[in-house]
Amino acid sequence: MSYKVSFTQSALNDLCTINDYYLAQVSDKIAENVINKIQASIRNLKDLPERGTIPTELSASGMSRYRQILSSVYRIIYRIEDNNIYIVMVIDGRRDVATALTRRQLM
Repeated sequence: MSYKVSFTQSALNDLCTINDYYLAQVSDKIAENVINKIQASIRNLKDLPERGTIPTELSASGMSRYRQILSSVYRIIYRIEDNNIYIVMVIDGRRDVATALTRRQLM
């Protein structure tokens, strides 16, 4: 079964911020490569959405609504509802997911 993938506005903003960072700090080619890798990881979720893990900081508090996959240094946080996958954020792998979700009022 193939799932439909959708992005929240926050996740789209995250991708723009990541892209802008690499454009400003490195090069347009690197920015393009980073965004392409993230998008490829997300596309792979369509067929196996449950391959992602529950973020450690969320599972410790019993919250299993969100899952994550990694793409380079980024954590792609998503939730599965019926046949839909919602990408809720793309954050630096060193950031705490629980704190980021709370700041975005998604918990």
